Amino acid sequence: MKKLDGDSPINNKKFLAYVVSELTTKIAMFYMLYHLGSKLDWEELTLLISMLVTSASLTIGYVLGIASLEKYLSSAVQIFDKEDQKLKKEIQELKTKIEDK
Repeated sequence: MKKLDGDSPINNKKFLAYVVSELTTKIAMFYMLYHLGSKLDWEELTLLISMLVTSASLTIGYVLGIASLEKYLSSAVQIFDKEDQKLKKEIQELKTKIEDK
């Protein structure tokens, strides 16, 4: 399948939201681990685990969403190509009928 309109991922709002989310989560986790060191209370540990689960869920959701969108677009293109081929064939048949008369 050819690339549609030459758009790069940076022009995609969903991609930018995903990148911002990932970066802020990773920065917050790094800050907490660096700042707190080995003296984590159960609240901080719970926060870190929830940040990790949220980050993983966003990553999985984004990847699955993009994969399903690409599959949908690919199938739509194939359907329209088949329709286009049928129409071209019908037009050719009509032209030959008109030329025969």
